[in-house]
Amino acid sequence: MWKCIALSMLVMLANACWVGPVGWVAAGFHDGRGDTCYRKGDYDCAIREYSQAIDLMPRFAVAFNNRGLAYEAKGNHDRAIQDFSEAIRLQPAYVLAYHNRARAYLQHGDYDRALQDYDAVIRLRPHSAEAFHYRGIVYAIKGEHERAIQDYDRAIRLNPNLWSAYHSRGLARFNLGQFNDARDDFSTAMHNSNFSYTAIWLYLATARAGQRNTAELTKNAAELDPAKWPAPVIQFYLGTISADQLFQAANNADSKKQNEQYCEAYFYLGESALLRGKKADAGRQIEQAAATCPTNFIESAAAKAELARMNVTKATAAKQHSAAVP
Repeated sequence: MWKCIALSMLVMLANACWVGPVGWVAAGFHDGRGDTCYRKGDYDCAIREYSQAIDLMPRFAVAFNNRGLAYEAKGNHDRAIQDFSEAIRLQPAYVLAYHNRARAYLQHGDYDRALQDYDAVIRLRPHSAEAFHYRGIVYAIKGEHERAIQDYDRAIRLNPNLWSAYHSRGLARFNLGQFNDARDDFSTAMHNSNFSYTAIWLYLATARAGQRNTAELTKNAAELDPAKWPAPVIQFYLGTISADQLFQAANNADSKKQNEQYCEAYFYLGESALLRGKKADAGRQIEQAAATCPTNFIESAAAKAELARMNVTKATAAKQHSAAVP
């Protein structure tokens, strides 16, 4: 952290040579006001303040990065990427700007560029467990689960207490059909965090490994807020609500949020159908999830992996049937 602060101070001192001490102080003042607006959630105010800082000190990389964060918070990923890119141009070793731009590319669906930026972060910070974890997530979104696991392994070696990396590795292993290993990862993550989705995936991995255990799901659910999504998914798995009630619970005043929760509902209904041996129902529901889930959702990659497995199973069954026919 101190190295980052020292580097930022050196950059600001270099900028002071261009704009003079008065301009430097004024730019820092507006940047600080921008931070205050950002923390309050007033992103338009933050953008105005950061822009004033940039007007006073055009080579102020930190202000460009901060303004990019404000644009990103407003959902303007294109404008955010422009500011992060300018921050990197001004300060080529600006790790945080690379990380922020990678996240913006990820939200924009530009996964190859996100990977390039995480590669840059890892070159600059080769011992950053978080960088390896995030790069693994991008590989997983692209369906490259073996490559993702390599990065998760590295992240866990660097920081054995990075519980989110265990969850992510569990997802990749689940998508590869490695259900026992996935269960172990989800169990480790669940015992050290309180993430509702981990409880769901631990149940699914355990069930797919041949051990249905609703008692454990009930215990883990007790730690969660039953009023918040995805708690209704757990309630459905425990048999306390129906599929129709699950979709009712997915309703939301925010249409974007509602569509996201619908896509998740379809996926988890499909997983339930698979566990009950209803493959046709499972196929329809998981296909719906694959078609509607945002590509950066874990359920999107999982739906594609399930459909690939189901297609392989169908193809194998067809070959066996053909071989059996005289």
